[in-house]
Amino acid sequence: MRPKLSSDISHHGQTSERRQIGGIIFIESIYAPNIKFPKHSHRNACFTLIHQGGYIESFGKTILTVKPNSVIFRPPETAHSDKFGSSQVRCSLIEIDSELFDRLSQDAAIINDPVGFDSDQIVWQAMRLCHEFHQLDDVAPLAIEGLTLEMLAKATRTVRSISRTPPKWLMQVRELLNDQLSENLTLN
Repeated sequence: MRPKLSSDISHHGQTSERRQIGGIIFIESIYAPNIKFPKHSHRNACFTLIHQGGYIESFGKTILTVKPNSVIFRPPETAHSDKFGSSQVRCSLIEIDSELFDRLSQDAAIINDPVGFDSDQIVWQAMRLCHEFHQLDDVAPLAIEGLTLEMLAKATRTVRSISRTPPKWLMQVRELLNDQLSENLTLN
């Protein structure tokens, strides 16, 4: 049974700010202490930067403990539940709408599992994105799109280096060779 999709606008928390630039949606949310959200999913892929507080996000066997100055990535339509700690949680969500995410996924084997990051590079990238969303001058949309794509690429490379997943193009070449090797080969 597929979990009910939640509202992509609120993410169940109190939204203090929401802006959309193309296929990228920025949301600042505040969550009350000691709340639990049962299994649900969201339509869009999402990076979440935690500014204050902490919580646990459970994806079946994968459990991420989220703390300040960490980032989690959740692919679209990923079922999860949330359990918030004893203090208020303040976070920034950077969503990549499903259309943009699908288009990007066609060209690269980007992250397809939930993952947490506390690496300086990813956290710093998310903080730069928050700054651009607040600045919002005439070049901010360009910076926001570039930083979001760069963060997605860095996150994918980080996960790939840990899991040793080959790039999408290599998997396609391997599949092509396997298909052709089943045919009779000749020297003509």
